[in-house]
Amino acid sequence: MAIRYETFTDEQLQERRSEIRQIVSTSEFQERREAGLLLPREQALLDELEDLDYLSHDTRLAS
Repeated sequence: MAIRYETFTDEQLQERRSEIRQIVSTSEFQERREAGLLLPREQALLDELEDLDYLSHDTRLAS
């Protein structure tokens, strides 16, 4: 099992969060989400957004 480890700047975190939020805010995405029909890669985006939100919150607390 491989573990992917990357280091991001705060700006990169914000940029990625913004990209994902644009995708998940589309009506098509919301319809599939409400119907429980998200593709695995779409669910992975939601998981990544949750992780990025956590990291962003964590960095604000450290400041």
